[in-house]
Amino acid sequence: SNFVTFFRQYCASRSLDISQVDFDAWINRPGMPAVTPDFDDSLSSSSIALAQSWYDINRMNMNIADGDGNGDGAAGAAALEKIQNLPDVSTWTSAQMVVMLEKLLGMLAEAKESFVILSLEQMGQQYQFNTSRNAEVRFCWQTLCIRSEGEFCLPCVETFIKEQGRMKFIRPLYRELYRSKFGKTNAMKWFAEWRSNYHPIAQKMVAKDLELSDS
Repeated sequence: SNFVTFFRQYCASRSLDISQVDFDAWINRPGMPAVTPDFDDSLSSSSIALAQSWYDINRMNMNIADGDGNGDGAAGAAALEKIQNLPDVSTWTSAQMVVMLEKLLGMLAEAKESFVILSLEQMGQQYQFNTSRNAEVRFCWQTLCIRSEGEFCLPCVETFIKEQGRMKFIRPLYRELYRSKFGKTNAMKWFAEWRSNYHPIAQKMVAKDLELSDS
């Protein structure tokens, strides 16, 4: 094939020995390759580790939280100490923060748990998520807030779904609001106000999610 010819010429020009390469096995035979590439997963591993740390912090806060989401005592001190010892993320990319938030959302969903308000406030303060301009970060953070009944996020959610037109973002957020204890009325109100600004398909699908009669 053209690829094999090119590959042989490329390696020959660089004095690379490919005499042991079984091209037929790599190209034509089914199954995984005999050699598994060793990918560098240090970036994602750091994100997953940070998600685990925040999951643990939330478990501590769950043990001390009262009805208002406030707490104190030994568990609270332990949570604050863990926060103080979290890794520096000043050089992280937005993608790393998204992986962290997605992993945390998955862990909470699997355990059928949510963040207590105290944990949301601590995380928001630690990373300034409420002022982020990255759409992926905002989407994941706002999803976490809504699922955790963090009503304080409403102004940020309203701004975001009125800036965005992508169903990837607006449809899940409208669904989360509609299912939450605090957000259903707002979801209905904002969609009524902003519906005409969305693509017709987005209008139809969100209306269906909100169980509107004209969907």
